[in-house]
Amino acid sequence: MEQVVDLNDAAVRGIYLLVLDEYKQVYIGISDNIRKRIIGHWNRRKEFGRLILGSKENSVLSIDSFGPLDTTRIYIKRLKWNQNIHRIEEEMVAKFDSKYSLNRIRGGLNADIPSAIKKLSMVSSVKKRDL
Repeated sequence: MEQVVDLNDAAVRGIYLLVLDEYKQVYIGISDNIRKRIIGHWNRRKEFGRLILGSKENSVLSIDSFGPLDTTRIYIKRLKWNQNIHRIEEEMVAKFDSKYSLNRIRGGLNADIPSAIKKLSMVSSVKKRDL
């Protein structure tokens, strides 16, 4: 991975790593335009109820809760269109202990499906008894 000093150099397809040294946290993501995606994280604000995922004791904060000044370093890995970007992201996320990672779910192809939809599909496949 290469460190990015000027975000304008990151308008590429690939994987990015945001390091938040003060919080001892990292976030790994993928995008067809890394620069645009990182700016999106910094500008997006989640509703208060969506800042916490899971129980308050075990919650992982959203990367969207942090801003540009919280991000100490940015690294990118440029990828070609024929590379399996989701598999590479999943492998990178797995390298970090979850207590240091702001990734709420593991990367990969299913990462784009919200957990509520996953749960709903599991519930709908369970047989129900008519009363």
